[in-house]
Amino acid sequence: MAAGGDACAANGQYLLIARETYDFIGGHAAVGGSLLEDVALARAVKSSGRKIFFRYGGDVLRTRMYRNFAQLCEGWTKNLALLFPSPRRLALLRLLEFILILATAGLAFIEGIRGRANAALVMIAAAIVLYALFVRRISRGAQMQRLCLDFRCSRIFCSAQNSVTNRGL
Repeated sequence: MAAGGDACAANGQYLLIARETYDFIGGHAAVGGSLLEDVALARAVKSSGRKIFFRYGGDVLRTRMYRNFAQLCEGWTKNLALLFPSPRRLALLRLLEFILILATAGLAFIEGIRGRANAALVMIAAAIVLYALFVRRISRGAQMQRLCLDFRCSRIFCSAQNSVTNRGL
């Protein structure tokens, strides 16, 4: 991540930080009042002029944040509510966007079954355009929050899947 800007991300399951940097920013004592102390630590590091790096480490180590679906929902609800200024609005917008894309594709299918090829083609084109706009918007990378949401959502599904498949662990 570039040193400029205020975008910042962290994943508290496993943080590596140089002792000198940790001491310089005041360590956990400096962010003790934060519910997202991992992100607060990353912001403090970045504010101190040092660089932060965010790396997926699944090829190096394994961790588990939650043991069951209830813990997962509680933890992610807290994280999303604190990371995004209007999480309910954001969730509603994404849901409506998803419904619009699916409805358009569904209408294309229905029109095709009814033998209305031209209408089906128009609806397919509309669904493709809506989906392309969606992908373009989330892949721009203009806002770290959008990227963070995608990463965190994918981790939710991975955590949920692991919770279900590894119940005995």
